[in-house]
Amino acid sequence: MPAPFPLRVSVAARAAGLAAAVGVIAGESACADRERTFDGERAFRHLEAQVAAGPRIPGTEGYERTAAYVRRHLESTADRLSLHRFREISPLDSTSLTLTNFVAVFTEESSSRILFGAHWDTRPIAEREEEESRRSLPVPGANDGASGVAVLLEIAAILAERPPRVGVDLVLFDGEDQGVEGQPETYALGSAAFVRDHPDYRPTFVVILDMVGRKGARFPREAHSVLGAAPLVETVWRLGRERGIGVLVDSLGAPVYDDHVPFLRAGIPAIDVIDFADPDWHTTRDLPDNCSPETLEEIGRLVLALIERAEETLSS
Repeated sequence: MPAPFPLRVSVAARAAGLAAAVGVIAGESACADRERTFDGERAFRHLEAQVAAGPRIPGTEGYERTAAYVRRHLESTADRLSLHRFREISPLDSTSLTLTNFVAVFTEESSSRILFGAHWDTRPIAEREEEESRRSLPVPGANDGASGVAVLLEIAAILAERPPRVGVDLVLFDGEDQGVEGQPETYALGSAAFVRDHPDYRPTFVVILDMVGRKGARFPREAHSVLGAAPLVETVWRLGRERGIGVLVDSLGAPVYDDHVPFLRAGIPAIDVIDFADPDWHTTRDLPDNCSPETLEEIGRLVLALIERAEETLSS
């Protein structure tokens, strides 16, 4: 999955988008909504439920069970839940895939919007297994998939209780992990389809959460995010320091072809918060036992802090 990519973004579009995004979250906090509290234990239960449903490979029972679970939760929390359905040819086996992005909309009446995303599908093959006989097994996807979704499901519940004063879209992307290793353009199918099918959708910024649940995880600045949206990365990491979110570190991480890439290419400021040092990535060891409520809570606190900062500027 990690690979460099050509950023086909005009300088003018990128500069305009970054200026708006940085203006939203760089200001000093004046009136924080302290009532919003992220519950890492509750998020962890969402992580466990997804893994218990089975691998979330398109067309499988585990995929359908998880889709129903996610849909019930978001229908009960969001102002509106939209299902963005699309078809793709599987890069792995050339079969036809019917895929679904879940788009949970909060404060729909606001024209100023921000987006937080994660992918809900899982890898069909564990090609990183040491034993060749195990490489055809599906990946459980506790960290790679379920963790980002778990954070956003808990965020949805929080926003249902205390609606944001700015438009917030929580998008669960399908088809992120159905690609061919070494061919980065075959990944991130859901976000690419979303950007393609919604050309007029221009959020102020996009933050993707991927592999955000591992015990002891640390999150460097992902290289493509730095290349395409450096000021946004800087302001998000600064906000993390202000809020005492210790899982963010200032080192430069590997480039990862993830769901932020299609947004960057469309000239939308987008970053990837990802722990790409997970030794269990794309193996059958990607299990809940290797994840922790504490890591989920740190990332959830970051999301709430970003929403709070956006409220202070975009809603005024």
